[in-house]
Amino acid sequence: MIRKILLMVISGILFGSWPLLFQRSGMKSNAFTALAVIITFFCTIPFCFREAGISKPESWNTTILAMGGMLIVIGIILFFFKDFETFAGVDWYSVYGALATGTISILIFNNTILTVTKEEARYLLIVMIMVQISVPAMLSIFQDGGINIKKGFGFVFAVLAVLSFA
Repeated sequence: MIRKILLMVISGILFGSWPLLFQRSGMKSNAFTALAVIITFFCTIPFCFREAGISKPESWNTTILAMGGMLIVIGIILFFFKDFETFAGVDWYSVYGALATGTISILIFNNTILTVTKEEARYLLIVMIMVQISVPAMLSIFQDGGINIKKGFGFVFAVLAVLSFA
């Protein structure tokens, strides 16, 4: 169970981080949504094949190579479309970071939550959501130059809420 809690904490950190990275990127929301769906789709397909038994363990390296090839093709396409108004002034490192954290968080979350009982799932969801909420809260503390009484009490009560469901 400790491993699953740790995976949900990682998932919460990633779920809390990708919107912050996306917001920094300057990309328009509909363009980012389309890009995120395409990237997530292509990155999860090899895992779907493996679960379905279509991709045998000995061909797993080939599947990962194919996934990398698809991502390179998408990168080349984006390179040629970067001059469109939608992509003007976009911070691509933030876009790539947001896409990577979003996709990895979905993979970790789904892989973890589907392997637990209903009782464990409720607890793990609470842990993940509390961690997810903590990411922008921590950023706020750093940007504001420190923690005040109100935020301190908020963190204490959030931790107590999670512990009360344990």
